[in-house]
Amino acid sequence: MSSSSLPRLALARWRVGPVTAWPMLRWAGFGLAAVAFFAVVYTQLEARNRAGAIAAAASDAEPTAVSYGMLLQSEIEKQRLVPYILANDPDVIAALVPGPHETAAGLQAARAALDRKLRLLCTGTTAGVIYVLDQTGLSIAASNFSQKDSFVGTNYAFRPYFSITRARGDDEYFAAGIISHLPGLFVAHRVTFDGRFVGIVVVKVQFDGLEATWAQLGADVFVTDRKGIVIITDHPDWRYHAFGTLPEAVRQKLVASGQFGQSALTKLKLAPLGDGRLEMPDGESFVAVTAQIPTKDWTLVLLHPVDAALRAAHRAVIRVAWLVTLLAVGFGLIVRLQTRQYLVVRAKNEEIRRLAITDALTLLPNRRAFETALEEQCRSCAASRSPLAAVMVDVDHFKMFNDFYGHPAGDECLRAVARLLRAAAKRAGDMAARYGGEEFVLLLPNADLAGAILVAEEVRAAVREMNMPHAKSPTSAIVTLSIGVAAWVPGSAADAERLICAADKALYLAKNCGRDRVMC
Repeated sequence: MSSSSLPRLALARWRVGPVTAWPMLRWAGFGLAAVAFFAVVYTQLEARNRAGAIAAAASDAEPTAVSYGMLLQSEIEKQRLVPYILANDPDVIAALVPGPHETAAGLQAARAALDRKLRLLCTGTTAGVIYVLDQTGLSIAASNFSQKDSFVGTNYAFRPYFSITRARGDDEYFAAGIISHLPGLFVAHRVTFDGRFVGIVVVKVQFDGLEATWAQLGADVFVTDRKGIVIITDHPDWRYHAFGTLPEAVRQKLVASGQFGQSALTKLKLAPLGDGRLEMPDGESFVAVTAQIPTKDWTLVLLHPVDAALRAAHRAVIRVAWLVTLLAVGFGLIVRLQTRQYLVVRAKNEEIRRLAITDALTLLPNRRAFETALEEQCRSCAASRSPLAAVMVDVDHFKMFNDFYGHPAGDECLRAVARLLRAAAKRAGDMAARYGGEEFVLLLPNADLAGAILVAEEVRAAVREMNMPHAKSPTSAIVTLSIGVAAWVPGSAADAERLICAADKALYLAKNCGRDRVMC
């Protein structure tokens, strides 16, 4: 072949090429368009699903954070009553104010007796330490008097709660102990005799039990004070670190005060990622869900992991993007509409199911839900040979209340009682339900009769503390409860009805004995 024929052959190839290569070019164009379309779909879906996964994780964790906050608030409220009651206790007065003819030995005996009383009370209330200070701030009696780290003989006048309580009557102060070095909330109340200040009763509330519960549940939880210092947490290495930015002047002042021991109050190692997440040093990310503690300037923070949800969302985005790309925009829109309809139907079905087991007025589980739970707990307790308690609750003379104050007030009364019962169901497995009309029921697995009676008395006292007027009640001028309690180790699920019948009989016994009481 001559060299002159090569250009002609090449030219012929160029003339034929566009005709034969057009399908390939067209498919290549379709491929490029598909890749571009995939990139657009993927980018938009990724951003949306990422934000949605983070928001969903926060929404899922919010009820848990609220329940943890309610549990913490309940523990604080329970311990607040102790110093208030002890401030008027004759034994406390006797240990602080010797009689005119009392010898030193007599005063020492009075204080030793108070030591033993405080130890017994501390065991019953699950408080950390209960101790009494004289008017100089010296601890003259303490529940831990027999321990190596006893508070007896230590002067606490330097603590801010001493001067504040002496002037104002009460105070609450969170700090690390100077002897035990254990953290706690110091709840103090002034003691007076003949109108003069004679001392202070202090309860140190320690939250190690609550922290252990959080740890067993696998939760990453901490509570901060109003300055953002972590004071309660199931991660000991997080305690006394600042969640957020703490001004240097404030940090130095707190370090100098010794309120948090020798801690430098450095910043908690959680890096914000800009999309609502926080990242730990190991690279795992979380969404922070907060709940305010109502009567304290504290904030509970629950760190809910989101990496698994984000990975799942990412995989879902890739699948959906490829599906939309391969099946075209029209088919993709149909699939999306069908998916949306399916989610709506599923949500409606879930709502119908929820409404079927929820009392519309009080939002407590209804009788149907309670009976299902009762059978399950009977079966479970029978298998584990553990006790099961039922607490039947009836609002005294509710019909008279309803007739006198009207149905809206009656509904609000039932809702208020329901809120207190819900708060009383503190443990996993506990259940408060509306049994019918003005009757409620508490189901308490792993609770013996004594424990169930204690819970019942707390509920009855809480309702009285509401001080809700009941002008037509023959029993009291305020709303009260009659409560029946029954508890034993069930033999099988068939014992469910027998347990409720026993609690119901105890309830009627409480009514027949004058109401506003707990009977078993």
